[in-house]
Amino acid sequence: EIAKRTHEIIVSDWSVRYTAKQLAERFGVSESSLKNYFSSVYGCGYAEYQHAARMRRAAKLLSDTESKVAEIAAAVGFSTQAKFGAAFKECYGVTPLEYRRTQRLK
Repeated sequence: EIAKRTHEIIVSDWSVRYTAKQLAERFGVSESSLKNYFSSVYGCGYAEYQHAARMRRAAKLLSDTESKVAEIAAAVGFSTQAKFGAAFKECYGVTPLEYRRTQRLK
């Protein structure tokens, strides 16, 4: 139950980055317990899941909207476009703009 509620919190607002401490305090459990609960249900740690989910959301926004990259970066919880660009490239192997261009060609 805690894992599912943690998931709901994570996906309810992509612009907010939650720490294990914040989430654990919310449910009155230790950080390690929260991480174990989440991992047992979703197969990975909450931070890894949160990052991957943000990147998937960003990719969808890049391909489905005309929003500026800076707006998308903020919408998925990055403080700067540069940090977002680096994280996106690490995840997808291309910059956000390159990704957008390739998606438009499909």
